[in-house]
Amino acid sequence: AYWARIERIVFANSQMAPKLMDRGLIAEGIALLENGLKASEAAKDTFFIATNHNGLGSAHLGLGDYALAIDHYNTSIALFRTRGEDEMGFRYLGDALADMGLIHADLQQVDSAITYYRDAVIAYASGQVPGRGIIPLLELGGLMRQRGDTSGWRAALAEARALEGEDAVPGDLSVLYVSIAQDF
Repeated sequence: AYWARIERIVFANSQMAPKLMDRGLIAEGIALLENGLKASEAAKDTFFIATNHNGLGSAHLGLGDYALAIDHYNTSIALFRTRGEDEMGFRYLGDALADMGLIHADLQQVDSAITYYRDAVIAYASGQVPGRGIIPLLELGGLMRQRGDTSGWRAALAEARALEGEDAVPGDLSVLYVSIAQDF
């Protein structure tokens, strides 16, 4: 009963932290995630350890602290990769990989950014939400386009368009349609 209660608290913290950060309460959100991480580690719950590292990676990415974001994402990615056939784990893994793609693109490490974006698409498909791969594919395609690789851009765009479906995020579809319109 004790660990079930801890797990509920950790889950509530992981859900509340982004809401606080969206309201500008960054320190409070990070504190919730750090407390959730400590509780998860005490419970030896790798799923929540990984999700808290994901949240902390996202928070530090938002603050522009790439070094801390990378550390948290690397831990999260390593833990999620140990979870086997866990759909939710693959979804969070996709999020971490996509954010690592963003970081590497910002750092002008284009080859590794492309690899992270591609891996995110695979993780989302493994998590039964392939439509969430639209944005990483568009980001990947944008990098190809910047390199002058028009056929690579168009291939990524076509692959993203093939992911239109019931699991696609409406905002992601909007970005896809704008990208399609700009390509013509």
